[in-house]
Amino acid sequence: MLLSRIGTMKGLVSDLVSTMSNEELNRRDDDWIIFLQDHRANLRYNSKLVTLGEKDMFYYRYRLRKYLQEKHNAANIELAVMVANRFKTAMDFNLSTQALYVPTLEYVRNLRCIYKTIKVQMDKL
Repeated sequence: MLLSRIGTMKGLVSDLVSTMSNEELNRRDDDWIIFLQDHRANLRYNSKLVTLGEKDMFYYRYRLRKYLQEKHNAANIELAVMVANRFKTAMDFNLSTQALYVPTLEYVRNLRCIYKTIKVQMDKL
């Protein structure tokens, strides 16, 4: 019984850590947004281009995060998707949107690691 509790606690801790790191990808800090914008071409290259159906757009319009969560299990990369598709806000995800670049989670995480490394180096100067 003790081992099952330990296993459960490990699972909770890993879920918490992954949630925290995933939310870090959506942080709206100016430097991170500029970094993503500087890498827009790479974001698109490391994305899947998804054609959006009319039915989905009627349901999900203006709710990009919900669309990403339910269709791609990727709500944690909403900011990267917005930058890759040149959306200023989620309101740009509307009936006129016919296709969407959805970057891979791994690539966005790698970009965040590079960003953090550069930021630490710049702070030392």
